[in-house]
Amino acid sequence: MEVSEVDRLLLQAARLILAVVLGLAGIAKLRDMAGFVETARNLVPVRLRWAVPAGARALPVLEIASAAAMLSRFLTVGLATAVLLLLGFALVLIRALHLRLDASCACFGASRGERIDGAAVARTIGLLGLAAVALVFHLGTDRGSTLPLSISGSEATAVAIVSAAALATGALAVAALRLLTTVETGIRAHEEHA
Repeated sequence: MEVSEVDRLLLQAARLILAVVLGLAGIAKLRDMAGFVETARNLVPVRLRWAVPAGARALPVLEIASAAAMLSRFLTVGLATAVLLLLGFALVLIRALHLRLDASCACFGASRGERIDGAAVARTIGLLGLAAVALVFHLGTDRGSTLPLSISGSEATAVAIVSAAALATGALAVAALRLLTTVETGIRAHEEHA
């Protein structure tokens, strides 16, 4: 696939955004590891809490390694790792929002105290979409990818449209979840006062 200068700049922008976000998130978690371990313990199902200490310590290292890979000749590995990490983060956040867990997301360290809400889910899904599109685009170029894939310009456009649709669906799902939560809260409050 012939890559234009604009395409190269967009891929560079995507890899820089993702590398900065994941790198800063990993560093923030390492700076307050005890707080991050405690937050992670609150976000996983009880049957998996045994794995939290090791998993929480490995996660920021993976984020930083993914960021470093995206800034090196290992872009494919970095983007693939970013997709997997962000997918995992999105699932944890959506589960926490669905269960109405009163917890910090600790996305950028536990000390920030950022609550899990639709904005955190939407941000994570947006980054996931960016990583997925960048990975597909990168694999579709003839620049020494370890997993060569040939896609045309129209196929790349289709991938972008599907990714945008996935992001919109995710945003709608978050909005629907928030609406259901509000309705359920209202019903419960009404039943308690009746």
